[in-house]
Amino acid sequence: LVTEPVDMRAFLDSTIEDLGTAVDAAGADLAITGESWTIMAQPSLLRMLITNLLVNALKHRHAHRALPVRIAMERTPAGAPSLTITDNGSGFPPGASEAIFLPFRRLNKKVEGTGIGLATCREVCRRHGWTITAHSDGQSGAVFEVALLEMKTLTAE
Repeated sequence: LVTEPVDMRAFLDSTIEDLGTAVDAAGADLAITGESWTIMAQPSLLRMLITNLLVNALKHRHAHRALPVRIAMERTPAGAPSLTITDNGSGFPPGASEAIFLPFRRLNKKVEGTGIGLATCREVCRRHGWTITAHSDGQSGAVFEVALLEMKTLTAE
């Protein structure tokens, strides 16, 4: 995997700008909070990760409430950079936090999709040495956390 330095704040701003039409159509309010930092990443894979997470938030919005999507740039207790993406959409059943990352596993058949978006997110994280987790109570939205662990060595894949 060939990586390069990526300024996360600028990268997130650019990705959100690219999704402008979809964000406007959903009536979403996207906001980024927290400190900015630079990570080592493969930009096209990172874009797939962020785009899939944001598009999921837009697609799985709750029909009767506004859609704030918050991207928090934080640090894990160990000090590694971390992204937390929170929405107030339809969420998913609490026991499905691992199943949603399986390929072709679609929990909500009413929402258009192929079922590979979150599996792609998990694979992008695996290739970078990162972790991704998801949480939901099934009613008040979803929270996705990506721990961007520091890569010690860069190898070709």
